[in-house]
Amino acid sequence: MYMHVVKQTVSDESLFLFDKDNLPKQIAVIGCGDCGSTIVTRLNEKGINGVLTVALNTTGTGKQLDIIQADERIFIDVPLRKEFIEYEPLDNGEYCAKMAESRLRDLLCQIDPASFSRLCIIIASLGEGCGSGAAPVVAKIARSMDFAVMGIGINTRNLPGNTPHTIQDQSLAALRAAADSTWVVDLQVLVPEFKDLPIEGFIQKTQDIVAETVKRICDTVNEPSVISVDPLDVRTILKQSGDIVLVRGDGSGDNRVAMVIEDCSRRRLPSRDIFNAKGCIISVYTGIDITMNEVEEVLIQLLGVSPKAENVLCIRPVSGMEGKINVWAIFTGLAMPGE
Repeated sequence: MYMHVVKQTVSDESLFLFDKDNLPKQIAVIGCGDCGSTIVTRLNEKGINGVLTVALNTTGTGKQLDIIQADERIFIDVPLRKEFIEYEPLDNGEYCAKMAESRLRDLLCQIDPASFSRLCIIIASLGEGCGSGAAPVVAKIARSMDFAVMGIGINTRNLPGNTPHTIQDQSLAALRAAADSTWVVDLQVLVPEFKDLPIEGFIQKTQDIVAETVKRICDTVNEPSVISVDPLDVRTILKQSGDIVLVRGDGSGDNRVAMVIEDCSRRRLPSRDIFNAKGCIISVYTGIDITMNEVEEVLIQLLGVSPKAENVLCIRPVSGMEGKINVWAIFTGLAMPGE
C-alpha cells in the first residue's frame, strides 16, 4: 500500500498576485515529472507573460528540486521500493496526479475566467514513471474544466537505452486519449540535425525546441502581432482532435523566403505527412523590412501542403532580424498513425 503526502507549494500567501506590468494568467503550462519540470524551467528562463507554469513531480528519487523554476511546484512523496529507484512504474505518476487533483483544480481556477483561449499545455516524457503516468490524469482534469488541452509527449523510443516499447506505447495511448491534441516529440527525428553535439547538448537542444514551441503558442495569444490574432481561434485549432506536427525553418538574405520554405519542407517533428491537417498556427519572427508579398508567399507555400487547414498567423518584428525570417508552424488535427 502506497502512502502519499501532498507538500505545500512554494508560495501559498502570494498566489496569483500579479505585477501591474504582467498580464492576467490566460494559459496554464504543466510539466509532469523530471523532463516536464525541466522544460517548464526553460520556459520560465525564456520569459513569458500571461502564463501559469506548474511543475508536478515526485520526490522519492532524490531529484534536484531547488533548480526547478515555476510559478507553482507540487511535489508528492511516493515511497519507492528499491527496485524502482531507476525505473518508476507508471502507477506512481498516476497516484501523484490524483493526490494533487484538488490543488491542480485550485490552480486552474485562477486562469482568467474571461480568457477566450482557456488553454492548458501538458508536457511529459513518455515512459518516465512520474511524467507519463501523471500527464493523462492532469489532461482529464483540465478537460473537465473546459480547457482545450494540448499534450506534449517526449518520445525516446528509438534512442539507445530507451524505456521498453510497451511502456512507451501505453504512455502515448493514454495521453492521446486524455488530451484534445497531442504532439509527439520523436527525438530520433532530431538526431541527424544535432548528431555532432554531445549527448547533454542534444538533450538541451530538444528541450529548447519544446520550450520554444510552447512559448510561440503562448505569445500568439498574449503578445502583440502585426496582424491581430483572436485567442478563440488559437483555442479552436489546438482543440482539434488528433496529432500535431511542428514545422520550422530559417531564411536570410535576398532569398530568405525560398530558404525558409525549403528549410520547413525538411524539418518536421515528427516526420509526418501534413496534407490533411485541419488547423495551423504560423508564428513568424522577422525584421521590420519584411514585405506583405514575402508574408503572402510564406503563407501560400506553407498552407499549400495543408489546403484544408484553418490558420492563425502571428507576425512579430524582432530587433536585429532585418534580412532574416524565422517560421514555426504547428499543424493540428492529423489522424493518429494506424487510423
